[in-house]
Amino acid sequence: MADISDDTAADRMAVNVQKSVVLTFSFLKSNPEFYPPLPRSSRVTDFKLLRVYLTADLKWGKQTEMMLRRAKIGISSLKLLSRHSILSDPLLRVYTSFIRSCLEYCSPVWHSGLTQEQSKTIRRVQFRALLVISKASKVPYCALLEQFSPDSLASR
Repeated sequence: MADISDDTAADRMAVNVQKSVVLTFSFLKSNPEFYPPLPRSSRVTDFKLLRVYLTADLKWGKQTEMMLRRAKIGISSLKLLSRHSILSDPLLRVYTSFIRSCLEYCSPVWHSGLTQEQSKTIRRVQFRALLVISKASKVPYCALLEQFSPDSLASR
């Protein structure tokens, strides 16, 4: 941190303490100190950056929760569209554009850190969306994947 402080001083820059927050990724028993020292109120346990939630424990529970919340809103819009006799092809495009894009936003960053339960929850959202598109009540997930041929979430 001293090197960063020296470089910023040489460039006539300074850290704005009022706008700075510290999210510590440290698995040590004691947290490292920062230079220049920031007030305790600026230390956070999670932080949202470009619609991606980073947490101090590097787990993706909060990110998954927020993605699912946005996707559920998209599914309710998909249900409204399906009630108005729209064919399944445009509904599939709506799903791909709005819902799946929410579920896959920045996935290279967080995909490898998902638990099996979180992956299963994301698959359930895809299953529900495909059920709405197919306008069927009870169809197996694998049959829906064959019918609409979207890639499974694991293969993407």
